[in-house]
Amino acid sequence: MYCFTLIYLLVINIIFGQDEVQINNLIIKDDIYYQPLDTKPYTGRIIDINNDGNIILETNCNRGEINGPWIAWYDNGEKKYEGHYKNGYKDGLWKGWHDSGKLWKEGFYFYDKKEGTWIYWYLNGNKQELKTYRNGKLNGPIKKWYSNGQQKMEGFYKEISEYGISSKYGKWVFYLNKSGTARISKYYASN
Repeated sequence: MYCFTLIYLLVINIIFGQDEVQINNLIIKDDIYYQPLDTKPYTGRIIDINNDGNIILETNCNRGEINGPWIAWYDNGEKKYEGHYKNGYKDGLWKGWHDSGKLWKEGFYFYDKKEGTWIYWYLNGNKQELKTYRNGKLNGPIKKWYSNGQQKMEGFYKEISEYGISSKYGKWVFYLNKSGTARISKYYASN
């Protein structure tokens, strides 16, 4: 009887459709989202709900691909991630927050690959890292800081092959203590 009831509910659900579906009730096949027993890719709102009944994820799906804003929250209600999908790929500005609500990271995606400058912050609000990406690979300046705001290191990555391999390049400086007084410099050349 239980099996019959479950099948009946699934059929009714498919026939009358839904405006929103919980993400764990969807099936992913070849990177396309489907509702169970449905051959057409899903179109509509996707959510996820925590044990307290609060929405912790909200996005949209168009013909089986995530499209539009993607917003996720921590269980405490603070925003966790906010970004945008285009035809199933992360695209545009993405931000992430610590569970306290303070900004943790920010940068751009282009077709699911990091692009340009990404900045990361400590919980106290000070910068932690700055990294530069090209086509998803480190390529450009990189800097790191101690939690007190003092610089920890700086260097440069350069793409050294047609296969997208990046390597340390040029002068790299490492500050060995949080006061910034002791440092080591190293030089890297491309192969």
